[in-house]
Amino acid sequence: TPFEMPELKLDHIYRLTDDVGILQHAKFIVPIRKHGYSTDNNARALIATILTQNLSPEDYNLINLVSKYLSFLLHAFNEKNRRFRNFMGYDRRWLDETGTDDCHGRAIWSLGITIGSSKIPQLADIALDTFNKAVSILPKLTSPRAWALGLVGIHAYLIRFSGDSNIRRIREELAYKLYNLYLENASDNWDWIEEIITYDNGKIPEALLMSGQWIQNNDMVDAGIKMLEWLIKIQTNKNNGFSPIGNKGWYHKDGEKAIFDQQPIEAQSICEACVEAYKVTQNKKWISEARKCSEWFLGNNDINISLYDYKTGGCYDGLGYNGININQGAESTLAWLLTLLNMHSLDNLLEIIE
Repeated sequence: TPFEMPELKLDHIYRLTDDVGILQHAKFIVPIRKHGYSTDNNARALIATILTQNLSPEDYNLINLVSKYLSFLLHAFNEKNRRFRNFMGYDRRWLDETGTDDCHGRAIWSLGITIGSSKIPQLADIALDTFNKAVSILPKLTSPRAWALGLVGIHAYLIRFSGDSNIRRIREELAYKLYNLYLENASDNWDWIEEIITYDNGKIPEALLMSGQWIQNNDMVDAGIKMLEWLIKIQTNKNNGFSPIGNKGWYHKDGEKAIFDQQPIEAQSICEACVEAYKVTQNKKWISEARKCSEWFLGNNDINISLYDYKTGGCYDGLGYNGININQGAESTLAWLLTLLNMHSLDNLLEIIE
């Protein structure tokens, strides 16, 4: 029997957010201030609140959240090197001049969503300048995940500004970089772009599916589908439930797959990729694969315990040998919210079709 998808509940997001933005960590549900803030999580929060705000446009509290997270992202951008800083202490001081490549890609994803998906056009206008500057250096970065995250943001941007030939050129360049990595590294029993599988893996096939469809390269779309099918195959347990790769060792090409600790971010990213695969192929199997990822949060997992806390609206930080990590931090709670938002968007798609 399919699990009932809960209603959206933002209580814990409000709990973790102060005047600056969303705090990174919590002990149980209590925000831990000494770990401060990250651009990574404020970017995720911006995406989640924009998508939620589109569902309830009259909710002014949500507009306040959106503007807080957007404000954080704009402030994180370092004009000198066109990079996003990532970590800010609780004293509002930046702890780095340049964040990771992945942080850069994730920030672009969130600004792209702000521009392409927000129902408030003025917000899009505010994000444009930073988006364009940040995208301009994306091809210089070396992380494939950063390219993929950036491509998902570029895709959202081009839905609104489809005629922007400069951004379209960058999309093509990045998509081929990813696709060529796949061609160089994939083999019969290893359908992947590098020799190790870590976290947030679904973004790679999702980016190839989106880009391949738009630049009308069917081989690229096929590569995205094959990769996603393989990622699901190696992350399915004997009960046919989702079982993300564990962070205690990950999965090396000639090694064993680590079973624990499993992280919400992987279930989120595979779910998002499955929703995209359904949009591109109209094949119903992707709906059930997306559902499996969402049910992982609700107890259809290796230890049969729900990671979503119905009372608090938070999500536990991970799933290990001896049960769950009861801390409900920003990354995991946002991973759950983004998964739930994806399932709601899938339901809306299906209603339109039926």
